[in-house]
Amino acid sequence: MGCHPYFTQVGTAVHEIGHALGFFHTQSRHDRDDYITFFPENLKDGWSSQFIRQTEKTNDNYNLTYDYGSVMHYAATG
Repeated sequence: MGCHPYFTQVGTAVHEIGHALGFFHTQSRHDRDDYITFFPENLKDGWSSQFIRQTEKTNDNYNLTYDYGSVMHYAATG
């Protein structure tokens, strides 16, 4: 049994499990602009959809603080 090369890093596998459990990307939180400055021009080609800001209706933060080190947070350039 093999594993796709994308999943060779533990953090990547944990990130995808987070999605399976219903977690959104941290950088897509509705309040992300209170914590980070978003520069779309710095994104790698094809990554803009991963940084779409959610609304309060589509993403409940459960009053959790913004976690810059979350496994659900992408790097600065995607």
